[in-house]
Amino acid sequence: PTITPEPAVPTSSTLTINDATITGLDPANGNNTAENFLAALNAPAGYTIRLVSPDGSEVAGLVGTGYLVRIMSSDTIVREYAVILYGDANGDGRINSSDLNTVFLQTLNRISLSDIHKKAADADKNDRIDSSDLFAVFKHILNRQIINQ
Repeated sequence: PTITPEPAVPTSSTLTINDATITGLDPANGNNTAENFLAALNAPAGYTIRLVSPDGSEVAGLVGTGYLVRIMSSDTIVREYAVILYGDANGDGRINSSDLNTVFLQTLNRISLSDIHKKAADADKNDRIDSSDLFAVFKHILNRQIINQ
């Protein structure tokens, strides 16, 4: 009989894993730490998971937009996912005034964000970056309404 290797797809009961992205982080009280994030992911049999920042370095602190989850077979990257934290338009793992400014500048076309950061800037997930995203980030910062991850 032919043995089919298990697909290199991680699983999670709390995170949402799509073809190329992982969402669903909980930034409340800094719960989007590398330790908590990795604990929420289950590696497929025979594989390991590495979490790296956009520059490829290991992550110890907060996990933000643009971080990469690498599914490894020995030292080979078999599959890679980009992390999206909605509202974290600058990728530092926090949703704060810096993100508000980033969304504002993107809304005015003063800057051009990468595709993954544009997805994070679209805090209301309506496929447009506009004033409603600014409002969502603003309300999140003031603890009036948490951005749905």
